[in-house]
Amino acid sequence: MKYSTFIICILVIFTACDNVSGTSEQLPPEELIQGSWQVSFARIDNQVYPVTTPGFGQMRAIIAENTILYIYPDVDDNGLPTAKNDSLYAFWSFNNDNSLITISNPQDNSTLLVWEVLNLSVGLLKTSYEAQSPSSTEATSTYELTYSLTE
Repeated sequence: MKYSTFIICILVIFTACDNVSGTSEQLPPEELIQGSWQVSFARIDNQVYPVTTPGFGQMRAIIAENTILYIYPDVDDNGLPTAKNDSLYAFWSFNNDNSLITISNPQDNSTLLVWEVLNLSVGLLKTSYEAQSPSSTEATSTYELTYSLTE
């Protein structure tokens, strides 16, 4: 009897202490999204693309309280990524239900990009947005990018 009471007390203690340091899952989205993110998975129009350099492996987003530094591969005249990076410094904000991220020009507040948030959790950000198709200058494609938190 003493042994089973001891085991139950130990289980209660471990259960109560399980989330003492892991409070990050309860952070609001505005705090959860802050950090340095690296693309870990890329899909364009439902086709998976390798995350290599040059290419999607160069893509990073450094997100602070209301700013974003978006780093992406430069492309040549054929639309193919080069080993060089280009970047965009802008403001970002969530919509009311945190399902969209609007990236705005810091000079005139015009919208540059709108990302649909497919998933935002500890260490994971998955977005979807429409942009120029990699195969045609006259068409758009749907980009789904998954980012992993690096810092």
